[in-house]
Parts: sequence; C-alpha cells; structure tokens
Amino acid sequence: YENEIKRGKALISYLGMEKLELVDINDTPIKLKSDDIIILCSDGLYKSLSDVQILDIINENHRNMDVCVDRLVSMACECVNKKMDNTTVVGIRIC
Repeated sequence: YENEIKRGKALISYLGMEKLELVDINDTPIKLKSDDIIILCSDGLYKSLSDVQILDIINENHRNMDVCVDRLVSMACECVNKKMDNTTVVGIRIC
C-alpha cells in the first residue's frame, strides 16, 4: 500500500514522451470568462505552498500575471520542501 501511494505521486507521463500511454482528457469543455485565471504548475509550487497561500498571492496580484507568477515562485523557493528539485509556474488571465 505504501509503495502505491509513493508511486501515485510520481510523474508517469509527460509531454515529449514517446508513446504517451496516459493522457487525462476532459470531454466537457470548461467555458472561460473574462478575468478567469489559469495556473499551470509543477509540484514545486503546490507541495511547497498551501492552497490558501497560493490563492492569497493570486488574489493580491491577479491584474499583473508576470508579478503574480514571480511572487508564487519566490514564495515557493522561500518555503521549499528540500525534496523539491524545481518549481515551474505559468499564469494565464483571460481578457
């Protein structure tokens, strides 16, 4: 059971991988509206900061996504879990 939990947190497929076997597909499109925000990130962010911390930073900086992403990465680096090897964040605000 413990091994399955550890394995469940591992990256098992990724873009650029040959013969990609596992792809998560959403059959129902998500309708985005003006001012919706999408955050794409590695585990370096969501394992270093809580959901509340991430949301607070987004709420404080949502008008400037460059600043928002910089602050998310900076805060993650300050709070980094020593097992994290990187932190990647992409922020998109729908106009």
